[in-house]
Amino acid sequence: EAELGNPLEVPLLGGPIEVYLDGSLLTTSALEKVGRGGVVRFGLGSEDRVRIARNARVREETSGLIGKTTSVEHVVTLELRSSLGAPVTIRVVDRVPVTGEGESEVSVKLLSSQPPAQPYTQEERGQRIEGGLRWELELAPGERRELSFTYVVELPAKREVVGGNRRD
Repeated sequence: EAELGNPLEVPLLGGPIEVYLDGSLLTTSALEKVGRGGVVRFGLGSEDRVRIARNARVREETSGLIGKTTSVEHVVTLELRSSLGAPVTIRVVDRVPVTGEGESEVSVKLLSSQPPAQPYTQEERGQRIEGGLRWELELAPGERRELSFTYVVELPAKREVVGGNRRD
């Protein structure tokens, strides 16, 4: 993603753009309308020489005799690899689930994050999200790094997470 200040003294209209690097077409993207002095932001696509793999392990257990509670622990690992010839700054964004209105019986807790993640709300884009996590790190040429975070969802044993019942 590229981000720069509007270099013109007039607003820029939205529409398709073509991005060139050293005279060669790098990508085409969409440009949103930007006011005078605003920030121009557009996607450059993915870099094939930077790879990321996301893996999740889930462990479920039930506790309690009368008011049984189900705890579903999720361990998410993100493996980043760079085969670029130069260092690169990577921003990784992920989310933990959040409870909906009136879901007081359900709780979601972030237990750990390695390296520590920063809270991410996406407010700068005007579309606020809940439960966001963000990491920013440098990858050296050929370097491999791993990020991980663990969260637990606790709910009454009689309830299920919609779309999350892995027993069916």
